[in-house]
Amino acid sequence: MFSRSYKYYLNLLERSSKTSPPKRIILAIVAVVLVLIGISSALVYYLYQKEAPIRVQNQYLLLASGGFNSVGQSLNEILSSLQVAGAKTEIIDKSKESSSSATGYFVSLDDVQKIMSSLEKIDSSVSFQKKVLLEKNPPEKYSKLHGDLLNFYDQTEKLVSELSADQQFLKDMFLALGPNFYLPVLTYENLWQDGKKDEIISYYDKTKTFADDTLANLAKLSVPEKFRPFYEAQIGYLELVAKVAVNIISTLKESENTYQDSVTQLEKAYQILVGAERDNEKYSQKLTDEKLKIFDLKKNLEKFSRVKLAQTSLEAELGDSLSNQKPVKFDKLPIYLRRFKLFTL
Repeated sequence: MFSRSYKYYLNLLERSSKTSPPKRIILAIVAVVLVLIGISSALVYYLYQKEAPIRVQNQYLLLASGGFNSVGQSLNEILSSLQVAGAKTEIIDKSKESSSSATGYFVSLDDVQKIMSSLEKIDSSVSFQKKVLLEKNPPEKYSKLHGDLLNFYDQTEKLVSELSADQQFLKDMFLALGPNFYLPVLTYENLWQDGKKDEIISYYDKTKTFADDTLANLAKLSVPEKFRPFYEAQIGYLELVAKVAVNIISTLKESENTYQDSVTQLEKAYQILVGAERDNEKYSQKLTDEKLKIFDLKKNLEKFSRVKLAQTSLEAELGDSLSNQKPVKFDKLPIYLRRFKLFTL
């Protein structure tokens, strides 16, 4: 019984070791498929590694052009904002009525604050782009482009710093002036129509106080040399306001002449105002001219010229590089190869 059992198991083992033809075909096919998968995977991986330098170049171009375009667009927006603010200033300054002073003041102050905010954003953006590039080891092919971009950002920082300083001084001037003296006017016509001396005296008494306080505020400012004419014209206007106020108040407080054909004190006071208006017109035109210089498109284009030249050159350089960049077949490894790579690591 033991002998039969032993032979039985030997026969069973012999039969199981013999593979049928269909099974052999299937195994052969599987083996061929696995070999083909292995060859194709090796080929894909080889091509992926071969394209590595091109991918690095393309990634650098994408990074560089994205940051450059963002900064360039912001610069164009600043130039446009300065132009719009200048147009508003010109319209506001054409008004000679004191009632428009407060409106013009708040509109202009708001424009200056918006421009300053935009300049801060550009400065922050440029600093970030510079940091990204400085931390990046550029492909040898784009080493010149890398240097040109850094030079462009350096020039942009200098321009933004200059523009920010200009707008900061203008803001300081506006804050020192306040809404009462934004426009160089000496009175408002309705004040004289009713001819009430007490109201006129009260108005000029307050105006004299405001003018003295404003002169004290302006005296605290540190004035850049290029803004000296603007500053001095503003001082001249306020000193004229204070002088006119004193003369009108003293004239109105004098006793009326009892002669029948004599000029009244109110008329004398108004003649003082009329005489002062001729001097004030000079200050008014000077102040308008100096404010418009800050927003003048031609002058700002001159300030922007070096940066704009660099920007135009870089746009062409980046455009050529992007149009001539080589396409890649594999931006990323297939998932199964990425997993295999991680596993082998």
